[in-house]
Amino acid sequence: MVARQHLASFVLDRFPGGAPGDLPVQDYSRMKHGDLPATHALADRLSEDLLAAFPVLSDPSQRISLPVAYVAVFPASGHVALRVAERLRAARSGAPAVWSEGDAGVRWVRIAKDAVTTIDYASSGEQARREQMARLGFSLDTPVDGDVVLLVDDVRITGLAEDTAVAALLEASAPARLITAYIAEAGPRLRRDPSVELRLNQAAIREPEQLLPAMRNGAFALTIRYLKWFLASPGAERLAGELPADVASEMLDGAVASGFEAEPLYSRGLAALRQRVGA
Repeated sequence: MVARQHLASFVLDRFPGGAPGDLPVQDYSRMKHGDLPATHALADRLSEDLLAAFPVLSDPSQRISLPVAYVAVFPASGHVALRVAERLRAARSGAPAVWSEGDAGVRWVRIAKDAVTTIDYASSGEQARREQMARLGFSLDTPVDGDVVLLVDDVRITGLAEDTAVAALLEASAPARLITAYIAEAGPRLRRDPSVELRLNQAAIREPEQLLPAMRNGAFALTIRYLKWFLASPGAERLAGELPADVASEMLDGAVASGFEAEPLYSRGLAALRQRVGA
């Protein structure tokens, strides 16, 4: 059986209130919606904790694989994983950035989802989350046999998403070691509170237009959460006109690749993006 280990940079026994050692909820909220400086700050803290706890991650003889589950657009945790991979490469004393035959390195690999979640996962209770996970199919694109697998996510509330991803990994491959790593993990009391993840997500970002400065400054990475939020927003037509052209084009491509053209909820947002990019 594969060795399985776990780490969280922050454990939430209560909703964070700004005390020393608390999760910086403002950065967390910005990270969930694609703000790159916030993403990098939280990922760098997680990287430091991982390197301190697991020396194997800085061993150049070990290949490290970081799986990311998505359809066509990364979740926020995917961007966290990419940053963690960069930090691990830097710590490995010249190990190659991209794996090649005969060499060890650090890489990310895709867990292909057959559809995007149809519920707002953050505001849903455990039963709705369980039913959603049961309806989705997951498959690993690249084998990770013999690798140290580092499964990075932003927050662990119930552990259902982790269990689903781990099952897909172990069905397809035989890693040497499996480490699950989170920016934050809910303690026993908060695990029973279905509102905690939504409260974290909305701690700083409550309107889609709040990300416009980051977009204009090149400090934005599109997440599936932000894309779905924009597409369903009543103000999508107005907001689309303010989007940088390259961001609007990326959002339109991501929406089409995610199968959102068949979703009536997103029709106005898609039309607004098409008008913005002239498609």
